[in-house]
Amino acid sequence: MKKLFVLIICVLFILSPVIFASCGEKNDGNKSGENQNNAIPPEDKVGPDGIEDAIPQEEIKLYPDLPDNLDFGGYKFRALYSSVTEAGVWGLRDIVPNEEDEGEVINDAVIARNTYLEDKYNFELVGIPTTSSSMTSSSMKKIILAGSDEYDVLFVRQNQTGDLITTGCLADLNTVPYLDLSQPWWDQSIIDQLSVCNKSFAASGDIISTNTNAFRVVLFNKDMIAEYGLDSPYGLVRDNKWNLDNFYNMCKDISVDVNGDGIMNQHDQYGYLTQSGCTINLYYATGQHMVVKDKDGIPSLTAGDEKTLQILSKINDILSTKDAVMLDQYYTGLDSRGPEYVLMTTFEDRRGLFFSEVLQLAERMRATETEFGILPPPKADENQSEYICFADSYCVNLMLIPVTNTNFERTGQILEALCAESKYGLLPAYYDKTLKSKYSRDNDSEEMLDIIIKNKVVSLDEMFGWGMHSTIQDVLYKRTGEFTSAIDKNLTKAQAKLEKTINKIEELD
Repeated sequence: MKKLFVLIICVLFILSPVIFASCGEKNDGNKSGENQNNAIPPEDKVGPDGIEDAIPQEEIKLYPDLPDNLDFGGYKFRALYSSVTEAGVWGLRDIVPNEEDEGEVINDAVIARNTYLEDKYNFELVGIPTTSSSMTSSSMKKIILAGSDEYDVLFVRQNQTGDLITTGCLADLNTVPYLDLSQPWWDQSIIDQLSVCNKSFAASGDIISTNTNAFRVVLFNKDMIAEYGLDSPYGLVRDNKWNLDNFYNMCKDISVDVNGDGIMNQHDQYGYLTQSGCTINLYYATGQHMVVKDKDGIPSLTAGDEKTLQILSKINDILSTKDAVMLDQYYTGLDSRGPEYVLMTTFEDRRGLFFSEVLQLAERMRATETEFGILPPPKADENQSEYICFADSYCVNLMLIPVTNTNFERTGQILEALCAESKYGLLPAYYDKTLKSKYSRDNDSEEMLDIIIKNKVVSLDEMFGWGMHSTIQDVLYKRTGEFTSAIDKNLTKAQAKLEKTINKIEELD
């Protein structure tokens, strides 16, 4: 019965709608020259159910460029991964199945992928969940620097990555045979943003499909939009008019002292609810950067120019508008789960027009009766070409390979296979069947999700702790507006930290 169940799951997922893209050029690390584009697989490269013609002819599944007849001899492939127990909603459900999620579409996709690949290549994916101690960079660094090959791969949060890189604990993924980061199942945008000196120590891809949960979006209350006769935010997005000015004009006059006690607090109504950590999302959403890189991939800090200061001043005006904004930092201790849940309760009680939070909040609010929509953060103005979403390093998980790994070739082959197969099973299970079908409330939000994931931003400065990201975020949530003095005070120190990072990475050669 168990084998029949797995077979049924596999058939269901290979028939799911998938997203197809052309292959990039192969990197020099790949050893096999056969089947270069992998567009039409030979007989031994069929899908999990063995029925290649289940894929529509106009949508050809792409396959990783791996040697035929790979057999890993039952090798136990050990993956340390950020666990739900340790990381809560930011724990990974993408690596190994979870008994508590039995019957959930994502869990079933993980079972189908792992069972298919383990049978095909004769290996076992052994998931090692992080604990409160093993998830820290110091604990991982201690193991790796001691020369232990305890893990083949690490799937851990971005905020633990910078120290592992500068202490020489991680392999440059560009040198790992068979790992082709140009393929469509890898997230080239995140990989490129986090590369340093043209080296890539961290990657994201369809094997970590739920990373999309981490991106900062704007939720809005549909009933309040109608009640106040405001323009449809969906229409503003489509017409390229969803910008800081229109956002400000919509939320600045919505606040109400509901109980009439003369004090604006958690019992009242606001135009804008936001976590303190989300304030910087408005900065990144306008296309501003903390870091630029030259042709050699060497980063430098950029901050304090006239346009940056204009944008920051406008964001500060929004955040400082009297009684219009509810910041979670003032509500510590009111909810045992954290102050951000005070904001969520306010939104669910229909007392917040806009709410900046992570996309994962749509899952947490699945049962709410409040009708809400999902939007990308606003642009700077109509001249900005794309909407942009930011995710902080606490929420994003990355794939890393420790330098103590004893067989890079085998690791590259297994990871390439896992990520490629995830594109056609796990990714649709998460994006189409979970995020769009279960957690979005309307077809418009589904359209917005496609816009949201198109342009994603992560912070290299935040990952390494150089200091400009935290400097600007501190001024934003304190709402002092003192950006020029804060930047002048910290830019030199931050640049010195950056240069120290570069020197350490260059010494790894």
